[in-house]
Amino acid sequence: MKRGYNWSMRLVIRHVLIAYISLQAAIKVINGLDFGDNYNQTVILIVLALVILNIFMIPLFRILSLPHYGVGFMFLNLILTTVVLYALTYFLPDFRVVTTELRELSIFGYVLPSKKLTVFWSAAYSALAIGLVYHFIEWLFEKR
Repeated sequence: MKRGYNWSMRLVIRHVLIAYISLQAAIKVINGLDFGDNYNQTVILIVLALVILNIFMIPLFRILSLPHYGVGFMFLNLILTTVVLYALTYFLPDFRVVTTELRELSIFGYVLPSKKLTVFWSAAYSALAIGLVYHFIEWLFEKR
C-alpha cells in the first residue's frame, strides 16, 4: 500500500515540476501571459490546471480512440491547452493573455523576422511552447 502512495506522489510532483518548467519556458520565449499582482498564486493555479490537463489527457484520448502520441496528439494538445489558457482568464481575475511581439530569431544563418501577435496567436504560441517543452521533458523522464 505504501509503495503505491509513494509512486503516485512522485508522479504528481514530477508533473508539477514539468508543468512549472514548461510554463516558465513559454513565458521566456513568448511573453504573452500576464499574471497580475498575485504572481505566485496565479502561477500555482495555472500549473495545477496544466497538471490536471496533462495527467488526464492521454488516458482520455485512449478511451476516445484519439491519437495519444505523434503529430495528431500534439495538435490536439495545442487545442486543449489553448482552450485551458482562455478558460483560466475567466476564472482567475489576475491572469490575462496579452498581445506580444516575437523577437527576431536567427537559426543556422536563417533569420526569422520579429512578428506582432494578437491575443489569440499569443495564446496559441504559448500553448505550443508549453506543450512541446512539457512533452519533451516527459519523454526524457520516460523509462525505456
